[in-house]
Amino acid sequence: MVYNDYLVGEFLRRWLRAGILLACTFGAVHALCGPLDVWHWRSPLPQGNPLFNVVFLNGRFIAVGDIGTILTSTDGTNWTRQSSGTTTPLRDCAYGAGKYVIVGDFGTVLTSDDAVSWTSEYAGTFYSLNGVVYGNGKFVAVGEETTILTSSDGVSWTQRSSGPWELLDVTYAGGVFLASGGTAGTFTSSSKAVILSSGDGVTWADRVVATGPPIVSTAYGGGWFAAVTRGGESSPAILPMWISTNAVDWQPQDRPRDYTDVTLAYANGKWVLGSAETYYPYANLGFIFTSDDLSHWQLVASNSAVSSITFGNSEFVASLYDGTFRTSGDGMVWRNPWPEPAPALDDLEYLKGEFFAVGYQGISRSADGRDWTNNVAITNLPRFWSVTYGKGLYVAGSEYRTIWISSDGIHWTNPAPGLTSSYVANVAVAYGNGVFVGAADSGEILTSADGTNWNIQQLSTNGPGYLGFQNVVYGQGRFVAVSSSAIATSTDGTNWYISYGIQGFSDAASGPGRFVAVGYNQTAISFDGTNWTSQTSVAFGYLNGIAFGQGFFVAPSNYQYPYGGEESLWDSIDGVQWSKRSSQTARHLNRVAFGNGTFVISGSGGAILQSDPLVLLSMTRQMPAQLLLSGPTNRAYRVEFANTLTSSNNWQSFTTFAPSNSPAQIIDVTSSNSPQRFYRAVLLP
Repeated sequence: MVYNDYLVGEFLRRWLRAGILLACTFGAVHALCGPLDVWHWRSPLPQGNPLFNVVFLNGRFIAVGDIGTILTSTDGTNWTRQSSGTTTPLRDCAYGAGKYVIVGDFGTVLTSDDAVSWTSEYAGTFYSLNGVVYGNGKFVAVGEETTILTSSDGVSWTQRSSGPWELLDVTYAGGVFLASGGTAGTFTSSSKAVILSSGDGVTWADRVVATGPPIVSTAYGGGWFAAVTRGGESSPAILPMWISTNAVDWQPQDRPRDYTDVTLAYANGKWVLGSAETYYPYANLGFIFTSDDLSHWQLVASNSAVSSITFGNSEFVASLYDGTFRTSGDGMVWRNPWPEPAPALDDLEYLKGEFFAVGYQGISRSADGRDWTNNVAITNLPRFWSVTYGKGLYVAGSEYRTIWISSDGIHWTNPAPGLTSSYVANVAVAYGNGVFVGAADSGEILTSADGTNWNIQQLSTNGPGYLGFQNVVYGQGRFVAVSSSAIATSTDGTNWYISYGIQGFSDAASGPGRFVAVGYNQTAISFDGTNWTSQTSVAFGYLNGIAFGQGFFVAPSNYQYPYGGEESLWDSIDGVQWSKRSSQTARHLNRVAFGNGTFVISGSGGAILQSDPLVLLSMTRQMPAQLLLSGPTNRAYRVEFANTLTSSNNWQSFTTFAPSNSPAQIIDVTSSNSPQRFYRAVLLP
């Protein structure tokens, strides 16, 4: 049968999100699948990109951050992600003259009438813009190299000043614009703290130019202007703040110990100061302090890497560098309005009908990939690196060449303490063909028939080189263990063939008739687990994991270091030709698993992403037409048919059902009534 490419494309664009389109001509079967280009945050919530600022404007909260992140909320608890049309970091937002204005790196300016649909504007500069405010009938934006821009409408901008300072914040209060910043110190010069003031945003006067860290945040309240300097680089430090009653005469004053980034806010007679250590943004190192007089401060919250604080609708809202929020009604008691994020994860598998993830701080589990339970806190146990399931047991590989077992995934014991080594030797595990196999990054292979009694093999003595195994997988009747210097394969876990010369791989997956391995800037394919063909590309980055499901190999990238810039996702139907997809996150992405119709990816700081459901509709070559529907179970589907494929096609419902297993079989006994028939499966909400 010949397809009209335009019509097929139109139907795909309209229906692929919900399911799959399949054409039946009772002699040929054609199925069309789309890319995995839509991913959803599952942990942390509401999302996990670093947030740089949160403001309350025109009755709504707006938060902006990395990878072009824009979030809006009316209550500070329930947030909606808006499309910004950019992946550039966004730094601040202002509202005036009926328009919202967001500024960001590389001179980025976005405008909107409703805070939902955003338009990119030309600011006339490529310097990064760190702050924006509206006052006295104009927008004022500040940034690098003392960039100061003004605009009456947020669209047309005029440059007002240039100089040696970097301006980090701008505020408007008491009829005065205040721009603050400074310079970082060098081997030959000291750092500087700078405050500039202006009544009209055009003419500016120096108010503070002093030795010390740059000023990163300014606020006004209770008759006082206050400005805080950048904190300690790696540990909490006592540093000054600057205070003034008239925005002209400023004096230094001590403030609490805090981390690198500092922010300040005032409302309801309360000053609130937040801080964050920003080099590891997802570690949540930071504090929140409160004060009534800018002199006496009380620590009210820790483990909160605060980037910004605002007040609105009787609520303080703090944005965090891990992409989440803290809220408080009084500035004293702070809460996370969302479930606690998953722990840092080292392995992610689909075991016994659920996603099962292990890591340094605990275990997370999910039946559907959407809702996660952090139900095990691993205490007095070594770090779990890998997990598998077989013969009624969860088996986890850990550090120091140890193996742990559990019948419920909650209570764990070490069945073979004799395996323990005095050196760090992390163990990856897999189950298949009635055998458990552990592969250690010290080169040993561990085997067990029951998960309790284990034997050690020294494979590195069988050939040259050092085997540092990163993972082991089972598929197509054999184990494949990937390492830093070779790939090893075995059908029984005891006798291994080592393919030297194929090296630097971190994970592998089994698909129809092939294995695919991934590593640093490279992938490899094998049809027998022994003979491998590799390809390299710097575009891949560090591919740390791979999984196969519903016709796709998916490999996430761990590329940017330490953080900054969007990570990538790669998918392929054959392991040879790869397509790059947007992850919409700067977090390092590590492991991936497929189960119940979706892919789930884990990343740094407990990040979890989930794909849209994949629905596959296939057909057997017989009459009447027999369809096989693969996708998430216990979800409602509607299977529809049409006898022709046109732009005005009239689809008819054939059946609606919720399969309990996948694939599920559907028989169309009426298919012989038409010489041809098209089918599609729609996954219902």
